Amino acid sequence: MSKNFYKMNLQEKQEFTKNFINKELQKHNIKELPIKFSGRMTRTLGQFEQKAIKTNNGWKKVAPSQFKISNKMLKEATIKSIKDTLLHEIAHYLTDYLYYKDLKYTQNHNQKFKKVCNILNCDGMSQAKDYRKVNGK
Repeated sequence: MSKNFYKMNLQEKQEFTKNFINKELQKHNIKELPIKFSGRMTRTLGQFEQKAIKTNNGWKKVAPSQFKISNKMLKEATIKSIKDTLLHEIAHYLTDYLYYKDLKYTQNHNQKFKKVCNILNCDGMSQAKDYRKVNGK
């Protein structure tokens, strides 16, 4: 990253986000997904979305869908918080479609998810605690 992250405009931060996610997915030889940015997400920093269907035996995951990232987070959060959030969402994808694809449907933050977070070298939950406004840094 040649330009100071905190001096980037929103479009540059979105490009940084796309590159960060795609680079991580390439490390694991896993398919890239669309990345959508939302101006409406104010309580959630990021989200991994997947398609699932309800069967007689409960929910069954069908296919990964997309990553959804909050523009509010990109504008206000620290670089550490943003990276942790992105790794957290990538961990959901990797848990469901690479390491534990035999699971019918993932229980969000279970032990298997935490193992994948360790592989990615992220806490898995710290991004929400660290989410704060950057005042001109």
